[in-house]
Amino acid sequence: MPTRTARTAWDGGFEDGSGQVELTSSGLGTFEMSFPKRSSEDGGGVTNPEELLGAAHSACYTMQLTAVLETRRRRRPAARSARRSPRSTRSPSTRPWRAEPAHSPTAAAASSNTSGT
Repeated sequence: MPTRTARTAWDGGFEDGSGQVELTSSGLGTFEMSFPKRSSEDGGGVTNPEELLGAAHSACYTMQLTAVLETRRRRRPAARSARRSPRSTRSPSTRPWRAEPAHSPTAAAASSNTSGT
């Protein structure tokens, strides 16, 4: 995987300073940031480290989740057919015969029919 780079410059103090984040390797742009706008409700069109980390985290999570789901989807048909193949090749006539218990209604009806004739 290629190396990605960014550059950050900050001028001034923590609360009164401001800076820029430049996405160097992609060349997508330079974004302004400052603490007053970082802590404001609307953001004023300025990004902040939390937003950048959140975007990076959600992008990585989404890509990894997609990769896992694709891997499972590729494996699923083979695993499913392997599980079903022993049962699907067996015909009803090759199933083992099961004797019913003597106290079942079917067994009782069969014995009462034969004793009357």
